Amino acid sequence: MALDMMVPVRTKKVVHEGFNTYTMSIPLRPEQSEDPPKPEDASITVVREPKTTYLVRSFDGYARQDSIWDDHAAALKASLPTDGAADTSFYYMCVYDSPWRETDRLNEVWLVKA
Repeated sequence: MALDMMVPVRTKKVVHEGFNTYTMSIPLRPEQSEDPPKPEDASITVVREPKTTYLVRSFDGYARQDSIWDDHAAALKASLPTDGAADTSFYYMCVYDSPWRETDRLNEVWLVKA
């Protein structure tokens, strides 16, 4: 089954000692989410997430390097109170535009609100 492109394409970045892990996720349309297609590739899973509130920082441009994402995530973290308002052990990199779109791009970093 083919799926239409949905946005945002979201990548979870977790920094470990000396390496990073990345998990990409793509939302499904409401009509697809009731009975999601079964992936043929064992490395792909369907996960139903609970309702979650995110703290978000938006920015434009083509964010090709991790350092760009890291800088925006750090700025978002720095703008928050230090009372544990968010889980800062990881962040999401969210892209709303096709890779072929060079200008007027929308990107976001998300932190899960505690």
